[in-house]
Amino acid sequence: MAGATIVTLQEDLIGETRSALLVLLGAVALLLVIACVNVANILLARGATRQKEIAIRGALGAGRARLARQFLTESLTLGITGGALGVLLARCSLTPLRALLPADSMPLQLDARVLVFTAVVSVAAAVLFGFFPALQAARFDLNGVLKEGGRGAAAGPRAHRARSLLVVAEVALAGVLLIGAGLLLRSFSRLLGVPEGFSPQQVLSLQLSLPNGQYPDPDRRVRFVSQVLARMNAIPGVSSAAAISRLPLNPGNSTRGLDVKGRPPSTDSEIAPDYLVISPDYFRAMGIRLAKGRVFTDRDDPNAPPVVIVNQAMVRHFWPNQGAIGQFVTVGACGKESEWCQVIGVVDDVRQHGLDQTARPAVYIPYARDPWPFMAFVVRTGIEPGSASSAVEAAVHSVDKEQAVYNIRTMSDVISTSLSPRRLRMLLIGSFAFLALILACVGIYGVMAYAVVQRTREIGIRIALGAGRADVLRVIVAGALKLALAGVAIGAALSFALTRFLSKMLYGVQPTDAPTFLGVCALLVFMAVVASYIPAWRATRVDPLTALRTE
Repeated sequence: MAGATIVTLQEDLIGETRSALLVLLGAVALLLVIACVNVANILLARGATRQKEIAIRGALGAGRARLARQFLTESLTLGITGGALGVLLARCSLTPLRALLPADSMPLQLDARVLVFTAVVSVAAAVLFGFFPALQAARFDLNGVLKEGGRGAAAGPRAHRARSLLVVAEVALAGVLLIGAGLLLRSFSRLLGVPEGFSPQQVLSLQLSLPNGQYPDPDRRVRFVSQVLARMNAIPGVSSAAAISRLPLNPGNSTRGLDVKGRPPSTDSEIAPDYLVISPDYFRAMGIRLAKGRVFTDRDDPNAPPVVIVNQAMVRHFWPNQGAIGQFVTVGACGKESEWCQVIGVVDDVRQHGLDQTARPAVYIPYARDPWPFMAFVVRTGIEPGSASSAVEAAVHSVDKEQAVYNIRTMSDVISTSLSPRRLRMLLIGSFAFLALILACVGIYGVMAYAVVQRTREIGIRIALGAGRADVLRVIVAGALKLALAGVAIGAALSFALTRFLSKMLYGVQPTDAPTFLGVCALLVFMAVVASYIPAWRATRVDPLTALRTE
């Protein structure tokens, strides 16, 4: 039974990475917005300290439009400089990022398109988030500023509310990134605890492909594999060696339609089992447990009655209430497509396609009955597997020196490579979330520090009237706590709506995982208290006489 799956070239190249790339793009956009909000907050505070300068410029004839242009020019300078520094940092980070990517991934490079995109984003961000501070700074009361010694519109309640709203936005967006990173971290932790179905320790793997021109005859392939395995088993420290058509956790798959004797022919392509061709010692070499029956031997050749071994998932699907041993199936090249093959063994499930994918039904066929030209060898050793790689490769070349051996890896490395896309996503979003947390803390610190400066006289009067330093500390910290709680509430609501886009990247964790949400909220509140403590502590050190003299 043969079939084909038709996909577009774009789907074949991008596949399941499309959603991951969109999520990463969203995380980058959130981090950019947080950074821009922080800069806007700083520009607002800086504008407040320059009110007297702005008033003098206005008195000398500078109009509001000219003052706004001045502030926009300053923000553009900041944006372009930041973009240039970002390109430099990106250039320095290419090497560590390449080390995290799978070997077969597309190369990372800074080309003209990346530079143009960076320039456009830098200018757009500078204009967008520099406009509001420029507008606020230009909206001043000339007489009031000159009379009150520099305390104008930007130092008033409206500007304070604007800065507070920006901090709330920072905390909310940081919460979204932190919750996303927390979900990916918990998911990755769960994935590391998933049983592979085999024992990867002390196992070395390698792959090769026999050219059809040199090995057109199936018998020659069988002899080649038998001779290679014999030489591998003779290597000191090797306990067992075997071959398989497709290595677990490696890209690609092979399925076959299957019929069970005594049942109507199946037309459901979704239950087509994995079709795996193995040599007799494969289960022993990989540490896969035999649950029932027996394994293949050298006597299971084309002259013997056709036999197969199935996994537990196959048993659960086709024979849930009866034993599988002794049942008959017809599948692929078990012998002939119409030939019935007897089930002689049942083995534990193996995560063939990924640790995050439930084991599919699988059928194992003796290699002698269907000798594939491309295969993987697995070698279990009593020593460090990497030290045996030269001897294992030499065993192949001793049979045919022209055969190219590739992907010589331990099975632990195979598992690590299969997890590398998830690991990379977790590290990137985790890094973005960490930066967002730092920026949010800086924003809270800046607003509280500026508020303390603006309220120096008020604080001095409070202390002069008998307020304790603990009372002053509590007032300042409570103000920061209100901002943090508002941001946390908004961030949690946004995350509740947005984390569903992460569902395809999660394993064993719900997008609305309560421990993650609560943990991130508690972290943000704690960091807000810490960020506001230093300005609050400084406020308790205000000398009432000095504070009153400054006004």
